[in-house]
Amino acid sequence: MYSSAELSRLVNDEIRALAQDLNTEVDQGNPYRFLCEDGCGAKVLLTLTAYIAANGAWLDGHKPPPPSN
Repeated sequence: MYSSAELSRLVNDEIRALAQDLNTEVDQGNPYRFLCEDGCGAKVLLTLTAYIAANGAWLDGHKPPPPSN
């Protein structure tokens, strides 16, 4: 069974793949609705470029800190 955060990431990976298939040069600034990847279920409006650059989608303050060594 997947956690809600894992499920959100899987859904977002599918949205990203579909957006990449649909995106043309004219459409590159169009936003898509991704799920917040902390598992809260909130929608996050991002362009495909912003999603890729952030390596995911989170509401402000929801992104977990990077793991420390």
